[in-house]
Amino acid sequence: GYDGVADPVVHARQVIFLKKAGIFLVRDRMLAAQEHTYAQTWCLAKDFTPAQVQCDDAAQAVRTKDPNGPNLEILHVGGSTVTYSTSHGEKTPVVRGWRDKEFPAVDVVASWRGAETQLLTLLCPSGPEGSPIASVEHRVIDAASTFVIHLKNGSRIEGSSGSGTPTTLSAGGWTATAELLLAHLGADGSAQVLALGCKELKRNGRLHRLPPDAVFSAQDGTIGEIREIRVPTGFSWHEDCERSYPLYDR
Repeated sequence: GYDGVADPVVHARQVIFLKKAGIFLVRDRMLAAQEHTYAQTWCLAKDFTPAQVQCDDAAQAVRTKDPNGPNLEILHVGGSTVTYSTSHGEKTPVVRGWRDKEFPAVDVVASWRGAETQLLTLLCPSGPEGSPIASVEHRVIDAASTFVIHLKNGSRIEGSSGSGTPTTLSAGGWTATAELLLAHLGADGSAQVLALGCKELKRNGRLHRLPPDAVFSAQDGTIGEIREIRVPTGFSWHEDCERSYPLYDR
């Protein structure tokens, strides 16, 4: 957090890999008593030129356009509305847009205002075959921001979120009192559902009990395995002859 200011701010981040979609979900929660301007910075690889980075405030999206390499879509899909700015090889008034102090590169900054807010970001990498995303829809219903992402493989991701406190949310035919509800829906009736900060979950009027943070599979509305999402209490580095990787404490 940031406690050296008149109104302290607590920042919590979760990163979740949506394996079947090949997409990363980044959830940033900002907790403060008063309104602040927040900024989320993405330091892109130095391979991208400024002309290859397209920021679209209306679509709430950033897209890279390198015809000869992998690309990335950054989609802001819920919680707050952002505005974008970029820097590349700047030395004044502050140094930004550099890698390794000698290579100019593009920094993308997404800014928004609020007190207690959350920002949902989807990171969608793509290779020579192009983006996995066919289209994106945004809506605001009462106190909830909702989105639908149609994927080229015929599946879709539905999500709903509030400002960071439990709110009535709906996605994929499920209704929850939660901070975030997300469903990856297959054309065959299968679903992978993620609920964060969940107090209760319902489908067709039936109440289901879940841990506060959980993911579960479902087929035609019937819940399968439920897995609790736990934040590791710590980690240590493990090394073998080929690599180093973290081992997390549960």
